[in-house]
Amino acid sequence: MYEKLFQHAPIGMYQKALNGQFISANAAMASIFGYSSADEFLEAMNNSPDQYYLDEDDLNDIMTRLEETSLIENNETQALCSDNNIIWIQETIQRIDGDDINDPFIIGFVEDTSLTKSTEWALTEAQEKYRDIVDNSVEGFFQATANHQVIMTNISMAKMLGYNRPEELITHSNNILTDIFCYPSDKLRLDTILDNNTIATNFEVQVRRRDDSILWVSVNARAIRDASGKVILHEGSMFDITDKKQSENKVHQSLENFRTLLLDTAKSLAKTVEIRDMYTSGHQENVAELAGAIASTMGYDDDAIEGIRLAALLHDIGKTSIPAEFLCKQGTLDQFEMGLVREHPVTGYEILRNIPFPWPIATMVLQHHERLDGSGYPNGLHDEEILPESRILAVADVIEAMSSHRPYRPSLGLINALHEVKSNAGRLYDTQAVEAALQILGGADDSTNFQEILKRIASKNNEKNSTKPGPNPSTN
Repeated sequence: MYEKLFQHAPIGMYQKALNGQFISANAAMASIFGYSSADEFLEAMNNSPDQYYLDEDDLNDIMTRLEETSLIENNETQALCSDNNIIWIQETIQRIDGDDINDPFIIGFVEDTSLTKSTEWALTEAQEKYRDIVDNSVEGFFQATANHQVIMTNISMAKMLGYNRPEELITHSNNILTDIFCYPSDKLRLDTILDNNTIATNFEVQVRRRDDSILWVSVNARAIRDASGKVILHEGSMFDITDKKQSENKVHQSLENFRTLLLDTAKSLAKTVEIRDMYTSGHQENVAELAGAIASTMGYDDDAIEGIRLAALLHDIGKTSIPAEFLCKQGTLDQFEMGLVREHPVTGYEILRNIPFPWPIATMVLQHHERLDGSGYPNGLHDEEILPESRILAVADVIEAMSSHRPYRPSLGLINALHEVKSNAGRLYDTQAVEAALQILGGADDSTNFQEILKRIASKNNEKNSTKPGPNPSTN
């Protein structure tokens, strides 16, 4: 029974005498070393002074150790096969003491571990290459635990943050949440992204250097999870983008300066209309305030509101081509005079169309007298053919004009003006713009002058701005 188990064991097994000579071996032992049978293996081994050991000192070392101890476990060494191929083996050897019947002997168990060794070498080589890439990368690499403790950085990361060596960084800035990120909320946002998506790319934040100066960096990171899926590490890279951010800020400031110049120019242009038409002085500013408030109530963002207010400031710029006596004429204009007045949207468009505004100002001005049913001028546009911004201008313009004095008529009153837009909402005027205007002007009556309305609008704008949260510099 023992002999059968010995011969058919899946691992190599052998017996040796205390002098090191082989007594027996199984088929698996022969196969490991490239022999066709156990007999062939035994013959070869007993004719070789070093047997299968590649290092000539291994055999003597093993025999010496067996004299001192009866068991050698998991001894790893290199061995030579029949075809001179070199393999790695793991060998467990035990000395069995004899008795009155049996002489003492040595029993051994051998496994070919070449594949495991190759895998270990490959992994070690890959790790060394990865570490070499990390250590020599221009980007800063880091690893941090789920509770924000920094456990690894490279030299680039250390120098980026003002340290000479990675060890200094880990010692002095051990907590990436509080010691490195300027705003802990940014790190928590990054953690949320990694927890939900595993990977985060181009995450731009501000970090603090050793001397408390600030850098902008772009972070690419991933979450490392254990077998249960729990996040145990965050690892990633940081790249200094401070110069890029500073350039962006300069471009942004230049654009802001250009926008300010455009607005100042627009206001100067608007003044030319008032100089020629004293009766409508303040009309464009009033329309601008009301149109901006309507747009805000409708949910437009601040940039779009600014464009609508600017268009309102310039909506009558085309009247500069109309003779002043027509603009100031008391009484009804004749057909020719009215035709000339109705050309002012086209003239305004021609004046403004080549100015590089960041909004379609010229088109807004061209369409501010258009009506949804096509009865407006100059082009008789319908519904969606009219810009939404132009529809807002139309409502604000009508309310202001009807509630103000004109050379040819006294004020028609705010109540009549509101009735006009309300009764024609959806036919002449945009329904949402009318509803927003009614919401803004609720409670007003004919005794309310437009200056009081503007004060109410300004008060609402101030209230809105005071409730806005302050900006987080890292999100700008």
